[in-house]
Amino acid sequence: MFKPIVLGVVLVVLVGGLVGASYWYGKHSNNPTTISFSPIAFATPSQTPDSSVSPTPFVSGAPSPVSSPMPTGFSCPERAPQGYMLMRGWWSGQEVRTPDEFLVDLKGDGAKELVRVYEESSIIGTRSKPVIVKVFSDSSSACQEVFSYTGKQTADAFGASWGSNEIGFPRPFDKFFGDAKQAFLFESITTGYGSGYSAYVAILTWQAGSFQVLEGPQLNELTAYDFRGTDFPAQTILVARSIWGPDPLECHFCDHLVQFERYEWADGQYAKTTLGTTKNKYNLVAGGSESARANINAIIKAEPQALTP
Repeated sequence: MFKPIVLGVVLVVLVGGLVGASYWYGKHSNNPTTISFSPIAFATPSQTPDSSVSPTPFVSGAPSPVSSPMPTGFSCPERAPQGYMLMRGWWSGQEVRTPDEFLVDLKGDGAKELVRVYEESSIIGTRSKPVIVKVFSDSSSACQEVFSYTGKQTADAFGASWGSNEIGFPRPFDKFFGDAKQAFLFESITTGYGSGYSAYVAILTWQAGSFQVLEGPQLNELTAYDFRGTDFPAQTILVARSIWGPDPLECHFCDHLVQFERYEWADGQYAKTTLGTTKNKYNLVAGGSESARANINAIIKAEPQALTP
């Protein structure tokens, strides 16, 4: 009896250690519905334009985010929805402090709106309710809610309800669609805190006389993207995805083949075109979010044919 008991204890310890380690180094396919255990931040657009590589037909020119100090002179009492609080920080595997409300000229008329982001009133790792983004206006000398957006929420295979329960990289962008209007961008993140996560680019904007949230490309922790419009930043989104090769020893954060996608803005929505795949493997997300554009550019420079549909 002694040997089986000892063996069982050893197995439990080993399995527990592997699960704990997997939280940081997990493994899953590029399919966002499968699971991973990685809390590593999404690779996102770099914050300043890069002139090092401008491969045809893409022109490097991601917008620079507009500085967003905490709003002043905007009288709007706090009124969080029941069970919610103002966002304490964006999620990238940990909670990073950031402004929880922003002044954004969404209409481009000089009268800025107040954008507030709300998350469930609980600590990171336990939230299940979807994030809420609200827009307030004081154009009538009284703070009024003029728009509200609630992230998607769906049940997983086990019946648990998850969806858009965290937010990533909230920021206003100037002249995103090439006019005087600002847009408010964020990543709507779905995570089970250890059971993997996926996200999509969300764009809060004023279009056709109303506030809207446009849903852009789907993302995960092995995805990078960049705005590369020739006429205005939002015109083209270039997405690079790590995909698994046939090597059974290929690990989650090993080098992978990279597949490119192009999203073109037309008629009020994004149209997707699947481009090519690299012949060699690359670490697309090396260096974190600040290196996203440089990584994409380096891969394109090495294998320009990967941009061919």
